[in-house]
Amino acid sequence: MKELDLFKLHDPLIDRGPYSWIVCNGIGLYDNFHDIVKEVMVLYNYKKFRLCREISLKLNCSIDLLNDILRKKTLWIPLNLIESLLSMIKEKEEDKYNYYLNKITASIDYLKPIPTSKTIVKAHKLCDENISKFCGIHAADGTLGLQVSIESVDYGKLLDYKDLIKNNFSLLNLSNIGKKLKEVYYFNFSVKEDLKIEIFKFLKRNNIMYRLGYHINIVDGYKSDMIFLKGLIEEIFGVNVKIKHDRNMSIIAMSNKVIGRYLNNLFNFPLGYKCKDVKPPEIIENSDFIIKKAFCNGFLQFDGSVKFDGRVSLNVRSKKIIDFIENVLKEDGLNINRWIRKDGEFSFESSFNKEFLGYFNKSTFKYNRLYWYAYGNNSTIDSLEDAKVKLRAVFPTNKNNSKIDFVDILEKIIRLKQFNRYTLCKEANLHYKSIEKVLRILEIANIIMVERINKVERIKNLSDKIKFNDDFKKWNLPNTNPLDSPVGEESRVVCSI
Repeated sequence: MKELDLFKLHDPLIDRGPYSWIVCNGIGLYDNFHDIVKEVMVLYNYKKFRLCREISLKLNCSIDLLNDILRKKTLWIPLNLIESLLSMIKEKEEDKYNYYLNKITASIDYLKPIPTSKTIVKAHKLCDENISKFCGIHAADGTLGLQVSIESVDYGKLLDYKDLIKNNFSLLNLSNIGKKLKEVYYFNFSVKEDLKIEIFKFLKRNNIMYRLGYHINIVDGYKSDMIFLKGLIEEIFGVNVKIKHDRNMSIIAMSNKVIGRYLNNLFNFPLGYKCKDVKPPEIIENSDFIIKKAFCNGFLQFDGSVKFDGRVSLNVRSKKIIDFIENVLKEDGLNINRWIRKDGEFSFESSFNKEFLGYFNKSTFKYNRLYWYAYGNNSTIDSLEDAKVKLRAVFPTNKNNSKIDFVDILEKIIRLKQFNRYTLCKEANLHYKSIEKVLRILEIANIIMVERINKVERIKNLSDKIKFNDDFKKWNLPNTNPLDSPVGEESRVVCSI
């Protein structure tokens, strides 16, 4: 697995002054940091005061601040301070630089977005399966925003700043001037990737001070996906996030500078709109197959679909993403049919293959549906209503596709007892192909039994005889739990084929 360069989390263009620096801590960090300081002093024949003066000029900070850090008055050390000292070693001795770099990186366990923050983030140092899945999820359904807030106690001065920014960046959507406590006025705007460098150079050139806010939003229609993501974020970053529900969607919204920098600075995900431009991070593209597969797992878990008959499908606007996923699937021995839709989206669909289970995560809705189709789950059925609940959980509402009232069809089958496909088509007022797919599912579930006719009888336009199995205790239905249900599921479910 490739190592992540934690020092890229500091952004010299955006971070202005010591109070905006990302700081780190960990077991043995200060001792390793002190060894680096001593090594620099030996290599350059510096006393402590001379070293502090040189570093203060490089980093544009006070000598007193550096003295406090060297005297162990704080255990949280700025990343850019460590990087600056390492660069001084590198100028003299490359071998020693690599030695100290590996040693200090190994002792970085935690990060804070700014020195005074109470938010502590676990330092994730390897491009492993977990963070690759997280990147895949963000590429599929995530948005990364950077909000800049300009503040001043002088309303007139703030108005001048707003006019100055508006005149130079006409496309920026500037908020109205608001007022905080203690007579502090402010206005906000969001920065897109294409203007990031230009805007922050402009703010620095005009000596306009600002505050930053990184916002990560991930949206999905399934509770189980979001529960999985919540656990994944906690495992990677040690951050506890909340899931909010809005109508038919679940949302995880984070305001976290460190995680925002991971996405933007380490994995090169753009700020703002990314639909057409999104692509797999270069470090993942150049990693081992297992890391590439993890990225595809995250992407398909949130943007892919598992259909009634076990087929996996995907619609995206990014050609680079679908090319990458197709290549990974081919390397894994899985074939897909691919085409371009009229609206310009790239699409693919696979025939059923249980090996696709490796591209979804256990206990999620899509995994459970695919697993049930592949292997079946002999769960205990207590009543007909219990059976309906389990069917609703695995075949939920999908308003974007053709609609089939699955439970209504089941009730018609119960009433008919014995029938053929054409009778059911007429009774349910549905096309033959739609009924065919539903019957295939019901046969797998052992809800119906099909007596297939031979070729001669089929030529005579006869049809298979279908019988309802009224022994519901023998039905093969999926084991379900509340997490399998999509957000906003109603008691009467309309299902898509």
